[in-house]
Amino acid sequence: MTYTTRQISAAVVDSFGDFAEFCEIIEGSKEPVVIESIDEPAFYVDGQPGSEGGGESVWVIFRVGDQLFQKSGYYSSYDGVDWDGYEIEEVEPYEKTVTFYRSKS
Repeated sequence: MTYTTRQISAAVVDSFGDFAEFCEIIEGSKEPVVIESIDEPAFYVDGQPGSEGGGESVWVIFRVGDQLFQKSGYYSSYDGVDWDGYEIEEVEPYEKTVTFYRSKS
């Protein structure tokens, strides 16, 4: 089944109360996390957790079926991670070539 971002967002909130709880659970799990209101497993794919000195932007990418979704948030040392006010997006992977340089000596 294909889901809209609105359906996934509502299902996560229905099943976990809010995205903070869902993101905390899925980031720390090696097993799928079932989104009960749609009876679908979600799998952690990637993420950038918030931490002191780690930057203000945080995000989690998770997979439901064949779809990838990203939830972004904001980290501050005072409040921790805040997921409110950031929309969920459907994303797709892409490759990017990066060139680095090192000393020849």
